[in-house]
Amino acid sequence: MSAKNLTINVISPEKILYTGEGDALKIPGVDGYFGVLLNHAALVSELGIGVLEIESGGKTNKMVVEGGFVQINSNVVNVLTKGGDTKESINLDKVKFELTQLMNSKDQNRDIEIQKAKARISLFKTN
Repeated sequence: MSAKNLTINVISPEKILYTGEGDALKIPGVDGYFGVLLNHAALVSELGIGVLEIESGGKTNKMVVEGGFVQINSNVVNVLTKGGDTKESINLDKVKFELTQLMNSKDQNRDIEIQKAKARISLFKTN
């Protein structure tokens, strides 16, 4: 029996960001974004920092992921991220303030934190 949808789980150490079915995904890999459709080949890949998009029933669900891994096997997609957020859980003003602070910082982790902040802000720039 063939599946009609992908089963998708997006999990961080702190919370479950998404669990359910979907038609397609756009995933931020370390070397760029890649897509996943029904009957995708088995795969394990490293995640980058960016916006993960889940298409389901004509709607797009977007969330930020902060690295980790994705495993695809038999129409099941497991995204295990180091951290992440949904648009609803982000305080945009706070993130913009933190980005301004980071831009003026000399901290050695600054570049990664800037990337995370910009990914969160980008959720508000698109539908």
